Amino acid sequence: MESFRTLRTILEGYLGDNEGVFTITSAVPREGKSTVSLNLARAFAADGETRTLLVDADLRRREPCPWLQPLPERGLGEILARRATFAQAIIRVGNSALDILVAGSATEDTARLLSKERVAEIVAWLRQRYRRVIIDTPPVILFSDALPFAAEADGVVVVTRAGWTPLAQYERAIDALGDARILGTVLNQAFPNLLDRETSHDHYYQRYYRRYYGPRRTAR
Repeated sequence: MESFRTLRTILEGYLGDNEGVFTITSAVPREGKSTVSLNLARAFAADGETRTLLVDADLRRREPCPWLQPLPERGLGEILARRATFAQAIIRVGNSALDILVAGSATEDTARLLSKERVAEIVAWLRQRYRRVIIDTPPVILFSDALPFAAEADGVVVVTRAGWTPLAQYERAIDALGDARILGTVLNQAFPNLLDRETSHDHYYQRYYRRYYGPRRTAR
């Protein structure tokens, strides 16, 4: 957690006394962006006073929400489709300053749900009620879902996994984010002997796209 407290301090330096919305994304799956999102949100809320919301905006992920079990019945998908209110979907984590909004389901076309106007409306609502909002989005190369959130955020953090993410794909992710304010990159799972590690990415996309974004599993 010390690394995440350091990351929190760095990000707060960009905000001053202002509220802040941060979008967390990556180039491709399995880089650790959801773990980074969760621990960063915990670091912000650790003082018990900084109202923080962690949003799972990865509507395409087939795996159940990595943060809460059992899953709530409503989430971001229902809010986007106007089938639920924020009050019905947001979950309070015990007596802490941290709330969570899971992805929920998206039975309609995801790209249509994530329109620029609708995302702007949602982010504006969240700004009024939380001091810190952490939005975990899908990998930016595979889908465009991260882009409307990145456009509305005060800054974007790109997570990349040491010895794993191909440099060319990382560069594509940076380019794909366009005019979004990229604050920096979190190098996840860095090892002292990184340069000695043998890596192979020949079948990266095919293998992890199927595993991560195949038909969604039903949570029990």
